[in-house]
Amino acid sequence: MRAGNLEILPASLQRERRGRFFAYFDAVPDNDEILSLLLPDPDRLFESGETIQSAWQSAATDKILVNLGSGSYFLKRYNCLGGGYRLKNIFRHSRALKSWWAGWKFLELGLPTPKPIVCLEERRFRALDRSYLLLELVDGAGSLLDIWKEFNSERRRNVLELLGAEIGRMHGLGLLHGDLNWRNILVRETPKQPEVFLVDLDGCQLIKKASRDLAMRDLNHFSRDLQRNHSSDEETALFFQSWEKSFGLHGDN
Repeated sequence: MRAGNLEILPASLQRERRGRFFAYFDAVPDNDEILSLLLPDPDRLFESGETIQSAWQSAATDKILVNLGSGSYFLKRYNCLGGGYRLKNIFRHSRALKSWWAGWKFLELGLPTPKPIVCLEERRFRALDRSYLLLELVDGAGSLLDIWKEFNSERRRNVLELLGAEIGRMHGLGLLHGDLNWRNILVRETPKQPEVFLVDLDGCQLIKKASRDLAMRDLNHFSRDLQRNHSSDEETALFFQSWEKSFGLHGDN
C-alpha cells in the first residue's frame, strides 16, 4: 500500500523500536503480551509452530500457525533474499508492513480480511532483513482454490455472488487488491451462508477513484481461476452481475 495513503489509519496504531526490530501494533493490552512472546527472536516460533504447506512454496516466505498466550494466529515471515534485497528496501516499506497497513484500511472500510495484529521489521542501519506479519487466525477457513471442488452448484453460486459483492465494493471504494487469485481468498462455511476473507494485501493500492478499466484489470487473476476451475457460464455471469451492481453502488462511475 502506498505510504501516502497511510496517515488516515486509527491513532491507536503504534510504532516502536524494540531492539533490532521496528514493531507496529494496535495499542491494546493483549498486544503487549503478544509482543513479549514474539520478541526478541520470532524465528524460534518457526521451530514449534505448525508449518503451512502448499503447492506454491517459495523461498521468499514461510508461514505457520502458532499459539501465543490464549490465542491462535497466522504468522508469515518474509525472508531476506541477500544484499541486493537489503539495499533495495532501505527506503521502502516491507511487504509485511504494506500488508499490515492495508489490512487495517480494509477493516476501517468494513471489507473482509483477517485482523492484523503485529508487524515486525528487522532493520540494520535502515537496510531491511526479515519482516513478520501476525494475523488473527480465521478458524475453519480454507482457500477458495482448495475447497472449490467440494462445493455443490448452489454453494458455488452463493460464494461467487458474495465475492462479487465484496470485491465490487472494494473497487468502488477505491481499493485495488493487486493479486486476486483464488489462493488469496479464504472461505469459511457457516450454517447460514459462507464467509469470505481477502488476504495477501501487500500489493494493494488505495487510489482516489478506481476506474472500470483498472478494476477489471484487478480481476484478471480471479477470472483466470474461474476458467481454470471449470466454472459454468451461469456461475461466471452471476459473479460479474454481483460485482457490477456493487461496484456501481459504491463507485462514482
